[in-house]
Amino acid sequence: MIIIIRMNGSESKFKRFLNTEENLSLKFEDGSLVYDDGFRINIKLKDSEVRLQKLAKLLTQRSYTQKELTDLLKVSDQTVRNDISKLRAGGFTIEEEGGHQGSPKTYTLTKTPDGWKADDEDSDE
Repeated sequence: MIIIIRMNGSESKFKRFLNTEENLSLKFEDGSLVYDDGFRINIKLKDSEVRLQKLAKLLTQRSYTQKELTDLLKVSDQTVRNDISKLRAGGFTIEEEGGHQGSPKTYTLTKTPDGWKADDEDSDE
């Protein structure tokens, strides 16, 4: 992961950000972590990280078949299976049904890791 810090405020705001011991309010927005005190931390994610985020977000909306996911993500069946395994290893509970005797394999997200939210979900804090 590459992190680029672009200053939209004073140097003192940046130093205060780096030296703070309080909980920071950061929001992921358009590829950047946004700090409410005048600057953004731009993050360039690898394609696979972006795809995993997109897959997790999709699965929070409804169940998807293997074919739907390969079409939406523009990847192979094996890549979808690998990505599902990575999400599971990261604390997501994803059930799968079908895939036998010609029935389509369907993935259903039943639990997300504690504290995980899709990018567009508002925080209750």
